[in-house]
Amino acid sequence: MFLDTRAQPEPYAALQDEVRRELSRGGRDERDFAMLATVSTRITAADDPLARSADRPICTGTADQVIAGLARFAEAGYSHVVCFFECPSGDLDELAEEVERVGQDVLPATKAIPVKGGWKTDL
Repeated sequence: MFLDTRAQPEPYAALQDEVRRELSRGGRDERDFAMLATVSTRITAADDPLARSADRPICTGTADQVIAGLARFAEAGYSHVVCFFECPSGDLDELAEEVERVGQDVLPATKAIPVKGGWKTDL
């Protein structure tokens, strides 16, 4: 779980190895275990300063930037990523719009992203 909005998935590879060792000790198959990350997510316009920032959270920015961030998690071995939607105004309409945009502009593209690591992919 990534509570730091600026966290990157790659530095945690050793923890996945530790989970594999523990599963093996318990006689469990890693294909029966999902590797999960939770990240902050917010889709912005391309001209939004956040989308242009070199220090933006990994799953924040344009829809393409969010998809690229999710692909990095898949490449790093995460079979499931839970997106915590950022809603700066706290307005329910803004949150509903964000959820709709992710459903239309991000989720369809994620189906083609290959997941590495051998973890369970269907929940």
